[in-house]
Amino acid sequence: STKLQIKQEYKETQKKLLNEIIALGDGDISLVEYDPFNPISVAGFFDSDFMFNIKDGFDIVIGNPPYISALTDSKNEFSVKLRVELKKHYIQLSGQFDLYIPFLLNSINLLNKNGIFSWIIPNKFLVAKYAQKSYDFLANNGLFQIISCSHLNVFENASVYPIILLGSKGQSRKIFKYKAESFRSFLSQDFLVESKQEANNSILIKDTELRLSSGMTGFMAQSIIPLINSENFSENNIPFIVSGNIDRYAIDFNTVKYMKSTYKNPKILLDNNIISKGKIELWLKPKIIIAGMTKVIEAIYVENPIAIGVGVYAINNFSNYLPKFLVAVLNSKFLTYYLQTNFKEKHLAGGYLAINKNTIEQLPLPLMNIFDEQQKIFEILVDYVMYLKALPNEQKIDEYVSNEHIAKQFEEVID
Repeated sequence: STKLQIKQEYKETQKKLLNEIIALGDGDISLVEYDPFNPISVAGFFDSDFMFNIKDGFDIVIGNPPYISALTDSKNEFSVKLRVELKKHYIQLSGQFDLYIPFLLNSINLLNKNGIFSWIIPNKFLVAKYAQKSYDFLANNGLFQIISCSHLNVFENASVYPIILLGSKGQSRKIFKYKAESFRSFLSQDFLVESKQEANNSILIKDTELRLSSGMTGFMAQSIIPLINSENFSENNIPFIVSGNIDRYAIDFNTVKYMKSTYKNPKILLDNNIISKGKIELWLKPKIIIAGMTKVIEAIYVENPIAIGVGVYAINNFSNYLPKFLVAVLNSKFLTYYLQTNFKEKHLAGGYLAINKNTIEQLPLPLMNIFDEQQKIFEILVDYVMYLKALPNEQKIDEYVSNEHIAKQFEEVID
């Protein structure tokens, strides 16, 4: 009877409010439309004090926010406008962000000073460039645990690879990353014991002084077409390649497919009226070249001038690393495994991976000093493998047969 009386008083108050809005000809009808007694009604606002008598924020915010990407939602006029408005409210939002991210940011606002948060979201949050500022924000607001549950088939009809984020707003700790191999291990949290904290003897490429550059993009990719030539060469021409020409420790110059045309052993004219000064400088420098469309990471070090087109990336300063040592690490089985495991959302048809600058920056490297003898050993190994790759097939077979044991050992050391 008490509940019924409260409901009746509430409804009468709503009527009075509606009459006042009508009389004034203006007002917010959100409170008039809100029905707290109907469990399936939708409120046009959120106020924890009014709705739940919680004044200082929630103890826990837990959820599964909507997995709606900007790409999927780009033709929805309301969604486009919504994203513009959200960027005004959350300074961490950047680029074409997925819609689950503002939910995470708002959740922090809903917590009290010691509140706990836990969400299940797509794993691309850890690698997408648009999520970097939001990730840093969460890291500064208590994020301390990331659990991969991609192998558990959490959502049967969703083609996503989910992770669980866990944090406590009032604390600042090191972030631990774990992997749950089964529901049993997930429920018992055995993996927390089995999986130790991230190794402290590695560093992400983005945190080093290595400089990563991309090939041609956007309008420039089209503008250089008249400069590519397979027949008439001059002194101001250098070889031109795209992603498909790059192999591990080798480059195939014979056939280059670019912008729906096929070229035989092409060169490109270095016309500074069309190509920027920075691009020409990059092409003329010694550099590590990395393929952007590949099934495994493919990289090679080139000392001679070479121009790179769409979907190719280059490292042209090497910090504390010898370039051929970096090539060995990039081409290693481990780094390809790391890429395939941690960047599943980059998978394309046929087992290919779409690698971009941001992805490469997220790859780990061992902490090394340029004077380390280990690096110099790898220089010799890489030279040998590149020498084998450059031989004609018949001579290559002879070389492998005569040095089969040595070649096998070298490749095993590199991997």
